[in-house]
Amino acid sequence: MLKGFGTLLLKELKELIRDPKILLGFVIVPLIMFPVLGYVMNLSMQTAQQSASNAAVLVLNRDSGNNSTQFITFLNSSMKAIIVNVPTVEH
Repeated sequence: MLKGFGTLLLKELKELIRDPKILLGFVIVPLIMFPVLGYVMNLSMQTAQQSASNAAVLVLNRDSGNNSTQFITFLNSSMKAIIVNVPTVEH
């Protein structure tokens, strides 16, 4: 079924290599573009991680129960949780 496929593939690859426009578009540009895109994505991920690590959460602890203290402990393990003890949300 694929008996002449290798010969056909070799012929087409030779034609692609002979044309400098195709060589530039399919080989050289991706060799430059993919590392640059990888660097930009890595830089943006690092920036997002740094800003997430500096995030703070304001916690209104109205019951001071066991579940709320466990939740605040969990929040403090990953980010900064600021506990506010006020009588109402408006304050």
